Amino acid sequence: MLKEIPVSYSSERIRKILKELVVLTYAEKESKEVVEKMQQFWFYFEVREGKIAGVYQSDIYRIIIKMFSRPAGHILICCIHELAHHVDFIIRNETKHDHTFYQVFHDLLISAMRINLITKEQLLAVDDTKDLENLQKRHGAIINWKVPMLDQTKRNVWIKCRSSIDKKEYLKKAKYQYSWFEKAWFKEVPSQHVQVEIDYLKRFFQDKEFQVETIGSITFSVMYYVSLRNGRIHRETLKQRGYFYEAYDLGKFTWNKIIDASDWPGEKAALDKLKGLKARVLLR
Repeated sequence: MLKEIPVSYSSERIRKILKELVVLTYAEKESKEVVEKMQQFWFYFEVREGKIAGVYQSDIYRIIIKMFSRPAGHILICCIHELAHHVDFIIRNETKHDHTFYQVFHDLLISAMRINLITKEQLLAVDDTKDLENLQKRHGAIINWKVPMLDQTKRNVWIKCRSSIDKKEYLKKAKYQYSWFEKAWFKEVPSQHVQVEIDYLKRFFQDKEFQVETIGSITFSVMYYVSLRNGRIHRETLKQRGYFYEAYDLGKFTWNKIIDASDWPGEKAALDKLKGLKARVLLR
């Protein structure tokens, strides 16, 4: 049975950008029908920290991005990697990490750099896969890639706001959309209207509660629930690290804590030193 994954505003805004990359890369190379098919894919975010950051399921055209403890640039490059698998599959009815795939991946990365979605520096910072080695083996040093930039000054931006329950009506009234994945409210606005939105938000929110994100400054503000079992013998250490016993309705006999997703690698390293613990990461 096909596992259902709920769509969030967070994943939908990235899906729209990925579809734009397809058009930018292939509108002049492929037929209209093929380009349209390249844009037909399901795209989801879910939390599952492990060795696999993303997956493409070719039988149902579905992309799932999983690990949000990594920098935003890593996550976006993973999204493009999985998109490359989809595009590759549409072109030749199969996809694997061979020369053809890395040509597709390269071309999509160039388009992503053209619109400033990612930078060469972000790509060079990806050190947990063989992608850099394979890309540079086939296309030369990334630092020397030719990237004809496109003007993005008139592009829409996003305003992201975190709100307490008692203030959410102000955001709903202004047509903000809620993302359950990031527990934040979003609104896409033309760049020339940003100040109007900021002036409105300042009436109800502190500056630290909202931010403006451009195509070049996208973030993923994800909070993880860390839930531990077998923590009894380590209870004093866990208390010092900010864990609470049976908190957040995560089950009996558990020690639990809320952290920023980016803090998970450090948290995991500390927990790995405590013998017998069983840890899981959740998004609620």
